Amino acid sequence: PSMPINSIREGLRNPGFSFIEMLSPCPTAFGRRNKFRKIDEMWEWYAEHTMLIEDYEMIQKYGSEEEKARLQDIITMGVLHREEKPPLHQRIKRLIAEVMVE
Repeated sequence: PSMPINSIREGLRNPGFSFIEMLSPCPTAFGRRNKFRKIDEMWEWYAEHTMLIEDYEMIQKYGSEEEKARLQDIITMGVLHREEKPPLHQRIKRLIAEVMVE
């Protein structure tokens, strides 16, 4: 449970825009479609097929060829996009100030 909390916290602390990818098991749709009989099987699948973006990028950069090959079937999670710029309310305030001067 700490992975989603840390990703959300990091995204909220970023001034500007953050895109956060999180996944959670859905026994009804995903489970039935992939023939998982128990939720434990689904959690095991998630553990094997997901990785934090930071770890993924580290393996891409420094990993062996074997480790890099395993990344093909991995779904990345965490803060996937971070764009630092003034928050919307500050930009609107500045825009109003500019318009009022004219």
